[in-house]
Amino acid sequence: MKRSCIVAVVFVLFTGHGNALDIPACEVRAGVEGGPAILINGDTHSPIFFHAGKASTGNEALRRELGSAANAGVRLVSFDVSLGSNAPAERAEAALNWLRAAVPEGYFYVRVGLELGEDWARAHPDDCFAKADGTVMHWASPASPEWRSETSRRLRGLVRRVAEGPHSDRFIGVWLVRFRHGQWLHPEAGGFGDYSPTALKAFRGWLRREYAGKGRLREAWGDPDLRFESAQFPTPRETDAAAWGPFRSPDTHQPSIDMQRFQHELAAGTIEHFAAAVKEATRGRSLVGASYGHAMDVDGKSARALAHSGQIALGKLLECTEVDLIHAPHSSFEGGPGQPGHFPFPLDSLALHGKLGILGDDAFPRALSPPAAHSTAPGPGDWTSGLEGALAVTLRNFANSFTHRCGMLLSGVSSNDRWDSREFWQSTLLLRRIAAGIRQEPRFLPEAAFIIDENSVGLLRSKTHPQLHHVLYLWRSEWARLGAPVGYYLQRDLDELPSSVKVLVMANAYRIPPPERRSLRSHLGRGGTIVWVFAPGIYVDGHVDSKGVAAVTGINVEPRFDNVPMRIICDRTGESLDLGTHGWSPRFVVTDAQAEALCTYEATGEVSAAATSFQGGVSVYTATPRLPVELLRWICRNSGVHLYRDTPGMAAVAGDYLFVHTGRAGEHEFSWPRTCSSIRRVVPQSTFPLARDSRTWSDLLPKSVTAVYECE
Repeated sequence: MKRSCIVAVVFVLFTGHGNALDIPACEVRAGVEGGPAILINGDTHSPIFFHAGKASTGNEALRRELGSAANAGVRLVSFDVSLGSNAPAERAEAALNWLRAAVPEGYFYVRVGLELGEDWARAHPDDCFAKADGTVMHWASPASPEWRSETSRRLRGLVRRVAEGPHSDRFIGVWLVRFRHGQWLHPEAGGFGDYSPTALKAFRGWLRREYAGKGRLREAWGDPDLRFESAQFPTPRETDAAAWGPFRSPDTHQPSIDMQRFQHELAAGTIEHFAAAVKEATRGRSLVGASYGHAMDVDGKSARALAHSGQIALGKLLECTEVDLIHAPHSSFEGGPGQPGHFPFPLDSLALHGKLGILGDDAFPRALSPPAAHSTAPGPGDWTSGLEGALAVTLRNFANSFTHRCGMLLSGVSSNDRWDSREFWQSTLLLRRIAAGIRQEPRFLPEAAFIIDENSVGLLRSKTHPQLHHVLYLWRSEWARLGAPVGYYLQRDLDELPSSVKVLVMANAYRIPPPERRSLRSHLGRGGTIVWVFAPGIYVDGHVDSKGVAAVTGINVEPRFDNVPMRIICDRTGESLDLGTHGWSPRFVVTDAQAEALCTYEATGEVSAAATSFQGGVSVYTATPRLPVELLRWICRNSGVHLYRDTPGMAAVAGDYLFVHTGRAGEHEFSWPRTCSSIRRVVPQSTFPLARDSRTWSDLLPKSVTAVYECE
């Protein structure tokens, strides 16, 4: 019997509802023909949502905003319901009554908060998230069977109420949210994870499945007397320990490696659990989304935030067939006017697994808001820029989303009518036309790709600044100003990358399994370039060995244990980069006389970055986890990557459109990969073409503007 049939039978047996559900059949298109899109009963919809928050009755400002969105063709609406509130199913139905009246042709996506409230937490202290010192927090542990059971019961009740209610024909799915801002980030940034009794019990079960025998566990943990039922979480001191520089040794630190991996996989597994419950309740007809995988943003919050965030099991979640949409806000890092804007996770792996990314954006209302004394919401920070600046930043964010074939969710539920802007909604006419056009080119085909390894994060001690902070968080600043779109992928997806990729950046490839090594050799064999960072391949047969770096890069390096300031000079481009006055241990130095030096340490003159021919391609090694932007452009240009700008800056491409956001005022020169019969600036609109029968053009632009060029 097929799985879908089994699910239907189980649903009837346990709910007593055998009647046909009157909800639309929904699916996503991502990375394939017809995408990015959401299909509702076979009809194609651009994946642009408007988030209505709690959708409270009497909110006339929100009603006007919803009306403006619907008139502009944005009729996918999400709204909030918390399972911890009184009668959540009834609240959802009441919200739908109000929303349906405001947007009669809308389709509705319920953002469900899975917290059960502080009363439940106080009644179940052993089922709540606990700090290492035993302090109990008011958040339920994702490992708690009691919390999962009660939450599933309430979630199914809410879904049934909506699916069988008067607006069932407009219900398209559920967005699962947890913890602060609904992003599934563990509640204590900078802490050591969940030490609750229920988490420990689940950890022991995980160990049984992972090691499948006490002998294997005892060998891995180095304890001949260890039993599954006696295994304990490592202490905070143990999770912060390392054997060689920041690197853990599996011989002595396997408990910390296992705990970290378990807690990340537990978070992803919890999403899978509730996604399956929704799919079962809707018989597979609805969409399910969740916010997850913010590996590139979390490290900016505190030293241990990434290690214990619960966010680095995106690869596991991408294997889940019940999850359709992965949500994330645009990054809070460099999100203001004149800046390039960033993503918080390796979003281009999503489409490789049939998932559609949805990027939340509140830039427009935020840009029109007065500066706040403090901010608790995620977003680009407290800045104001007026209407023109707000439009420019929002257009930039749309451009980035389109380039990476993602959808958008317009948020800002306290916007006080700021989304009710004739100028903004007029600007979306072009955006919706572009969104429809890129469905003819469903795959993003970058020529440079930034690769992140989730598993390697656990090989470093929990408190691992500054290496990961620079390479995953801060280095986005240079890559986003490359002047060409860059893809962001998981290392486990190397074999699935598009053939367009010419430059690979291996951000944290400290351990490279054999299949991934084969993919990398194949890339070099095709004449490609690989940029290796800090300590690639340093784990050899499960142990730290600095000779592993030369084995994968073809460049000899040696470690130094000193206190040399991390300031580098790039002689080739005249740039410098200061990564901190305090030295790192170890600090790698290139000692290969056959390699071409690219950068040196200012204090010693020793080589910090170099390049060489290797295995049919070009291998570039950098000991520091960042390189200056002009050097990146030089590497990419010499590797055949097309740069759309003559100077560093944001560039996005969607179909025949080039988007640029300016960081400075002045004359800018641009180029398209092929000769165009006509090049016109459509935003801000130009009267005449800027060029004919050409692939290059120049334009005088002010600072902090987003310009859009149509290249025919």
